[in-house]
Amino acid sequence: MIEIGSDDEPLFPDADSDAAPTPARGVKRKQPITVVDVDDDTPSPSLSPAAHPSAAATAPARKRAREKAKPFNLLRAMPWRLSAVHRGHGLDNTGCVSILELLKHPPRWILWADYMIDPVWLASAFPYLQDPAVHTEVWVCSKTAPADVKADRDYPGHWRVSKKKGFTSYGCHHSKMAVAAYSEGLRLVVHTANLIYCDVNNKTQGVWWQDFPRKAPGVSKPSAFEDYFVRFMAECGWKEGAVDTLRSYDFSQATADLVGSVPGRHAGGDLARWGHMRLRHLVSSRGAVPGPEADAASYLALQFSSVGSVTDKWLDELLRSMSAGTGAVKVVWPTIDNVRNSVEGYNAGRSIPGTKKNIAKMAAALSNRLRSPPAVLPLYKWTGAREQAMPHIKTYTKVSPGPGDQRTVHYSVLTSANLSSAAWGKLEKSDSQLFMMHFELGVFVSSATIRRGLAASQGGGLFSLPFGPPAPSFAEDGLELCVAGSAPADKAHVPISLPFSDPPEPYTRGDAPWCCDQRWDPSYCKPDCFGMTGPTDASMYGIRQN
Repeated sequence: MIEIGSDDEPLFPDADSDAAPTPARGVKRKQPITVVDVDDDTPSPSLSPAAHPSAAATAPARKRAREKAKPFNLLRAMPWRLSAVHRGHGLDNTGCVSILELLKHPPRWILWADYMIDPVWLASAFPYLQDPAVHTEVWVCSKTAPADVKADRDYPGHWRVSKKKGFTSYGCHHSKMAVAAYSEGLRLVVHTANLIYCDVNNKTQGVWWQDFPRKAPGVSKPSAFEDYFVRFMAECGWKEGAVDTLRSYDFSQATADLVGSVPGRHAGGDLARWGHMRLRHLVSSRGAVPGPEADAASYLALQFSSVGSVTDKWLDELLRSMSAGTGAVKVVWPTIDNVRNSVEGYNAGRSIPGTKKNIAKMAAALSNRLRSPPAVLPLYKWTGAREQAMPHIKTYTKVSPGPGDQRTVHYSVLTSANLSSAAWGKLEKSDSQLFMMHFELGVFVSSATIRRGLAASQGGGLFSLPFGPPAPSFAEDGLELCVAGSAPADKAHVPISLPFSDPPEPYTRGDAPWCCDQRWDPSYCKPDCFGMTGPTDASMYGIRQN
């Protein structure tokens, strides 16, 4: 028998028994984010001239856009990074990373957890997954397995597939992560992409990863990161023996804190463990709150790809946890034109499922926080270096102005959680209980979290596996997070590349938010770069990585 945590291949828990564009026009490169092959104008399969004849003429325009781009050095000290998009799109990828790069080296075992997983794409993107010697486990939401994906046909027989459920019929498993074990250590990847072709190649996503070594002999005391990670995995249903495997790794150098959501009602000692109450605890305990003067001039940027039914009461509850304070709250949400002019055209809007009703409620709740009703919707466009790759990333970031053009980031959260009480939780019973419906996972980064990881490294630098991107190199003294490009190239500054313009660009008269249920509204009749006047109903599954 192979023991969990031994030097042999570890076992995995059994599967649950539950059945359960005009791309070159209007591009703003305020903060270019590119390492692309400038001689390669081959479009991705979704943009192939055979499939979309109108796309053929865009290749020269893309090449001109690439030649004009001025790569910006984002350094290697990035707490989390934007994902690289397919090079055929001609967008900047400087400083970006892809899960294709992070996980291309065959591990001893690997766990994939996501909301949507296309086994055809996954097996083509990572050929080693077809090798039975690589123990592979897959967690997928029970609600997203389409009729054309059958476990007995499309999932390799040696994969252990577990279909996860949320709380009540409205809940779901929405966390997005990969855990890969190698002989040298463990790689944990927390990201925002569904494991389908269009999400990984065509959307703006975020990726945080870190490598962790095995514990040295005699080291038994767990770190707070380890305890939280193990608890989250156990709540997700991983069997005790498999969870104990994680205890053999040293997580003391973690440069982020995990922020998870677990379906159910949580009270007592668990009240501040999950959802937005976990975030409230981290913001206050990590010193991520600006002083009164800085707070008034700061802004809290909320950026996500789906929105639930937002009420005034719940929004105030969430913003309190995020320490919105007296500063502005800027919600970044794509306009119809943002979607139309993207590299996918209107089809990109299929991954931005905000209904007209929910967007109107969100806008009303935001307006009610203001002293005077705004003349236009109090929303902000998806603009900047990535405005042609629609967002599936979700970020929540507190930013304050500094000297000159510098901006300080007090904290930033990269997460799978969209703007909804189902994802973040809602307080009940005089705020003594937190109720949520989804599984979610994200990372909280601040100067304090990075300093903690560096202190644990005892001056030896962060541990890094001998393949793939190296560990970020942070400076220990005078560490400060900043918006990429706003601070001088100083060791004391750790840049964060916001996926949108800094500051965000507000809606103006004539701008209309993208609403997934208005796809045939007359406002959408202007054709996109493929000549389409709305999204198609083509399956997102079965597309192989090229």
